[in-house]
Amino acid sequence: FGCAIAISGNYAIVGALTTAGPGTSPGYTYGSAHIFERDSSGVWSEVVMFQPTDKLVGSNGYTRFGFSVAIEGDYACIGATNNKSYPTTGGNAFGSAHVYKRDGAGNWNSFDDLIAFNDDSTFTNRTGGNVVFGITIALQGDELFIGSGGNIGQGGSALRIFKMNSGGTAFEPSQYISPGDDGFSKYGLAVNGDYMIVGAILDDYNNDSKSNAGAAYIYARNSSGVWNQPELIYIQDPAVNDEFGYAVAIHGDKAIVCSKSKIVGPE
Repeated sequence: FGCAIAISGNYAIVGALTTAGPGTSPGYTYGSAHIFERDSSGVWSEVVMFQPTDKLVGSNGYTRFGFSVAIEGDYACIGATNNKSYPTTGGNAFGSAHVYKRDGAGNWNSFDDLIAFNDDSTFTNRTGGNVVFGITIALQGDELFIGSGGNIGQGGSALRIFKMNSGGTAFEPSQYISPGDDGFSKYGLAVNGDYMIVGAILDDYNNDSKSNAGAAYIYARNSSGVWNQPELIYIQDPAVNDEFGYAVAIHGDKAIVCSKSKIVGPE
């Protein structure tokens, strides 16, 4: 509990990726996500717990539902990075993301179930590969940003952007972003206004001179709504296995990027 957290107004969502939950067979830890609401007195209380449905089946009972979470307004999204339940799914960990919507009575209901798509908007071949779709999630307005942290040659290590359709009934593929050979594998993700920052901890600095030093990409959204022209940033004095980009945040004209394994001071 607490592996992923997000907050919007009076609502917070918390992931617990190895929760067994009521009615679950012993040894099967599918995961869960929990929404809390703050009342007029400032007290936070749990209002709903989401658990995997029959659409989620993981290897050895692990779907990792709740690995990532996002919430904004009336929508919440939960990643299940090890979900293998969709038809023809193979490989080690395909993954999925699940959107819930709050109705006028305050009830949270299932709204949409999402899987990975390719750069031509066709859905990724699920007969093999290690996509790990849903490893990171961000939600802003009518756009939903979902990352995959698997093998770049098998549909992973990319960021996929979904946009609400004109009828307001579903999120549809909008843009596919992948930075190149090293991809975005195992990274941080944050969006604020017209700027987005994405970490890439396996980036090999300066043409592979420092393996897994890491990097972060800052994207700007243009007047047509397309995210492009990334600016690549590195840590000062990058070193092998710094894993810069593991966690990120952005607000206004400021960004923060964390390095998972940077050694500071005498070694």
